[in-house]
Amino acid sequence: MNTRLGRFLFAVVILIAGAAAMADEPPQYEMTTYQLVLLKTVPGTERVGEREAVRLQEGHLAQLEALYGKGEALLSGPLSGAEGGIREAIVLNVGSVEKASQLMAENAWVEAGRLVPEVHTWWAARGILQPPEHLLHGERCILGLIRRPEGAPEYSGEKLQALQAGHMKNIQAMAASGDLVIAGPMGEDGELRGIFIFRTTDTARLAEMVARDPSVKAGRLGVELVPWRVPKGTV
Repeated sequence: MNTRLGRFLFAVVILIAGAAAMADEPPQYEMTTYQLVLLKTVPGTERVGEREAVRLQEGHLAQLEALYGKGEALLSGPLSGAEGGIREAIVLNVGSVEKASQLMAENAWVEAGRLVPEVHTWWAARGILQPPEHLLHGERCILGLIRRPEGAPEYSGEKLQALQAGHMKNIQAMAASGDLVIAGPMGEDGELRGIFIFRTTDTARLAEMVARDPSVKAGRLGVELVPWRVPKGTV
């Protein structure tokens, strides 16, 4: 793990633990890796008929129910209006991208060639996400996809450190206000840098909050806020 990622993880542990309770001794959280699956529409595929869609969705939900039962799924649900054809996000509690990819290869929509999984290793605090009260009873939250914009400026030294410090301070403020449930970076150095999961569903309020981030102001990061319907009780 590189040094900057290590500092980010440590800071996320501190901010979530500090925001979780106002007691003298707030709970301490251990960082771990999960696998974030983004199910994306396959370009050029035609819309399936209603009967076929019902069959595929039933198979999809049956697989998720089995994964939740084994403790291999922690969070899942459809996204509304996400860029890049992303239809659903799933957080899997499995040890590798390869394992997550194997599981998703058995998904009904993937087997039918209608959706394709994009899998990212995600660092986050253990124990924040809770088992669902009921898989079919949903509630709305907001997923923040943190991306590195194309052509983002490069900084080094004190400037980069200042941006990172401001970035973490803004995350801490969002957690302390109760808007942010959990945050963490991706394990790979790609366009997708990390994710936020917000319990607050007021996207205008959240847009103002993430816009205060010095790294966003500097063009180093961009955040897409997407409505996400997840099983009730998980966040």
